[in-house]
Amino acid sequence: MKASIKKTSKQEQVVIYDPEPLTLVLTILGAISPVGVLIADKTINHVREGKKREQNIRNSLFAATRALNETERVLKDFVSFMDQQRLLDRDVRLGEASMEGDYFMISELKNLYKDSYNAGKRLNDAMIDLSSLLGNDDFHRIRRVSSELEETFQQALSLKKYKDFAISTSKIIQETKTLISIIGQGYDFNPFE
Repeated sequence: MKASIKKTSKQEQVVIYDPEPLTLVLTILGAISPVGVLIADKTINHVREGKKREQNIRNSLFAATRALNETERVLKDFVSFMDQQRLLDRDVRLGEASMEGDYFMISELKNLYKDSYNAGKRLNDAMIDLSSLLGNDDFHRIRRVSSELEETFQQALSLKKYKDFAISTSKIIQETKTLISIIGQGYDFNPFE
């Protein structure tokens, strides 16, 4: 991610920033892709049983919820930024949406990228931790939501416009909240009430 300076006819400094918002799209997709860890049915040797295991699951559900909320905030900031720059209707293509603007706008884009990366890492870690604690009963309870989530994720990968990506990603976040709620029902946990 580097910026270069370009002189305009008015001798103002305009910064051209590359890469374009596609980098953020990929980072946000990276943030929600670990949700797929829960989609796979797996057999887990439950060494951690009883109350300790349930507390660990609740802690993991809480961490996943916080990370998901942060990812949702990053998506909203991304949509707001893209709307302000009038880029929501552009096609998602590498090299097609390089940014031009002042240092403030470029700084905002860099911060958004950093936030999306950090949110993705936290969500990734939380979902992997949660997945390692769940058993077959948990996976059977979330099977329907997992299928819907997988289908929506596949759709998000094939969308053409940034606004369509944002809508699809928002739907993935909502379906993930449903998934967390379904898992949480078995462990007396529902942060979305």
